[in-house]
Amino acid sequence: MTLLKYDIKKILKEKYSINNIIEITELNGGANRPKPLLIITKSKRKYKLTRLMGNKNDYVKIIKIINYLSENKLNIVSILRQIDEQQLIKIGSYNCILQNFIEGNIILRSKAKSWHFYEIGKFLGKAHDLLANLNTNRIFRSSREAINYRFNDFYILFDSLPIKIRKCVSKYSNFIQNQISLLQKNFNQDIYNKLPNQLCFYDLNIGNIVWNKKNKIIGVFDFDRITNLARIEDFRAPVLNNNPKRGFTYNYKFIKYLIKGYQVESKKILTNTEINLIKEVFRQAFLYLFYYYLKGKYFDLNNYKSYRLLKLFLKDFKKFNSDVNVCKFNYYNL
Repeated sequence: MTLLKYDIKKILKEKYSINNIIEITELNGGANRPKPLLIITKSKRKYKLTRLMGNKNDYVKIIKIINYLSENKLNIVSILRQIDEQQLIKIGSYNCILQNFIEGNIILRSKAKSWHFYEIGKFLGKAHDLLANLNTNRIFRSSREAINYRFNDFYILFDSLPIKIRKCVSKYSNFIQNQISLLQKNFNQDIYNKLPNQLCFYDLNIGNIVWNKKNKIIGVFDFDRITNLARIEDFRAPVLNNNPKRGFTYNYKFIKYLIKGYQVESKKILTNTEINLIKEVFRQAFLYLFYYYLKGKYFDLNNYKSYRLLKLFLKDFKKFNSDVNVCKFNYYNL
């Protein structure tokens, strides 16, 4: 349900003393998310009103984390306080937050360059140093195990897939099975479980970052997936998105520069063990996307666009595997 059905002008005037609103429009809310509102005043000041999803206890904690990061000069979009100093605002049955709307550039994944990922790596290094200082006991979920890909579910349903999708998958069947075997062989669960856990963004998507004209990060938003994990899990989202509708732009150089920026900025650089496991985090992510793609999680498999994107995705997956095989990842030991 859209927030536009409420008298937003009246609510913001009462709660924030924001007057002279001249325009309220909906922004893109992303996959399966309610659309936030862009609010413009007569003085040209802009605000973003976002409806929160999920457990209230979780996003109360997330707001505290955002405040902490903002107070420590991290370039994130802070949350405005109401007249009574509260930051959560109740609109109907919805819990919302109000933020300043940051003017800048959002880089499309298809237009991203290596230096963007270098800057994201620097941001991530600084953010992880700050997040590691927080006591995460009983905050969100704890360390997860490697996803157990049970493709038997898919093969039982194989005959019901559209013919084009079925032919495409058949062509790559041996490759996918080989990737599952490699993940099971190389992703040492015992070593992974011994990695220190800390708060991670888990969804530091390049589409959630605002850039200035000099390609520097001036604002990061959308923290609703903050969770407690091994920090290497945060290297996936900037490069590989978990929604094929947005496309895939895998490039080993992007991962290289992401790690390079991280090592420059973080006071606690990645260990060789972590760097070696990052390859398997990406292999795991590719398999995760493939599995849920074929389960119809993202869109109608009968759509021609689905078939085209599946082919592009599998092409990227094979390119990733080729890069690993020719040791393009070895110079991550910076």
